[in-house]
Amino acid sequence: DGTLWTWGNATGFMTDTDDHDTDLPIRVKDANGQYLEDIIAISAKKEFWLALRSDGTVWSWGRNESGQLGNGATEDVFTHAVQVKNADDTPLKDVIAISAGGAHSMALKADCTVWAWGKNENGQLGNGATENLPNPVQVTGLTDVAEISAGEFHSMVRKTNGTVWAWGRNQYGQLGDNTRNSSNTPVQVKGKNGFGYLTGVEEIAAGIGYSMALLDDGTLMAWGHNNSYQLGDGTQQSKNAPVEVMDATGTGALADVVEFSAN
Repeated sequence: DGTLWTWGNATGFMTDTDDHDTDLPIRVKDANGQYLEDIIAISAKKEFWLALRSDGTVWSWGRNESGQLGNGATEDVFTHAVQVKNADDTPLKDVIAISAGGAHSMALKADCTVWAWGKNENGQLGNGATENLPNPVQVTGLTDVAEISAGEFHSMVRKTNGTVWAWGRNQYGQLGDNTRNSSNTPVQVKGKNGFGYLTGVEEIAAGIGYSMALLDDGTLMAWGHNNSYQLGDGTQQSKNAPVEVMDATGTGALADVVEFSAN
């Protein structure tokens, strides 16, 4: 029915008792005490939250030290939801998808452009700079985007043509461009083992220092940090370019994948 409920740590600041947490779901309110309604998408990470309304506006609450709430300020807001606004104080509009990163946020507009705000010391906003921004800025040179995903310190998108582009921190190879060079503008993800470019991608997910992509043949690719075997390639070595996630025998690629998740 489009209503929004939340529970757990830090959300309780929005309760009438000002508790620090709640073990029962509570509804999110705006600054006027009105419940958020007509919500069609949500995204949360590291004590801040994003919500997308059916009218294409974005709402946020929680930690805000890097401007990740997108309301033009850097003060935490745990008592209510605030609206994400452009630098000229007009509401961000025409958004069709949202993604919360470690301390930055992403939004995909109906015109297939990408906008980002918040922490930017690693270039994760993709605007060619490294300064934190409390309002949305358009990612440089990106068009025809179909999907977005924000990681801990990097960002990633899938274009309508099935290619993948990434930017931000790259100390583990999570940008997938076969280097360890961070980038404050989008770079194209290379193909398997660094040959050519990744194509035929149907879904993406950015995690903490690593990235994943589902291909149209049902196989799964991963790249970046691998200290805990998160790439699933049978090794513990980080990879600068995509490798296949292996099956349980370790002799072939995991097949017939329909859904996955990276954290």
